[in-house]
Amino acid sequence: MSGPAPGKWLAIAGGVAMLAAVVAGLSLLGSPEHQRAVRLDDQRVSNLRTLSTLIGIELDRKKTLPSSLASLDMGGNASRDPVTGVPYRYEVIGKNAFRLCATFDAASEDEGRTPRAANAWVHAAGHQCFTRSGESDHYVEYADP
Repeated sequence: MSGPAPGKWLAIAGGVAMLAAVVAGLSLLGSPEHQRAVRLDDQRVSNLRTLSTLIGIELDRKKTLPSSLASLDMGGNASRDPVTGVPYRYEVIGKNAFRLCATFDAASEDEGRTPRAANAWVHAAGHQCFTRSGESDHYVEYADP
């Protein structure tokens, strides 16, 4: 009786190596569902950034914050969640201060790769609010649940 052919061992070793690579990739990047959640959260942050900029422009022009997101002149759906279609929450909390809120599917995965300004939008999973003050998008006080 002889053992398995060398080609069979090579095929088994290749299969094990491929499985190990898939497991390593999933552990580093997360599941496809997690990656989708991260992409949608990136869209939410992009929307909030756009809104913050438009609010800052309105404040610069009119010297007062807009009363609602609906009063801003914007195209597209930047004022709504990309999945649920629910409008982002906007609150005026002072003469030059406002809060923008959204619900995120996953926590930020910054890992120091993004510029400092993007760190202003770091968030946990769930409902998060970002407080802004001043006449533009340059100052962030904090993100709060």
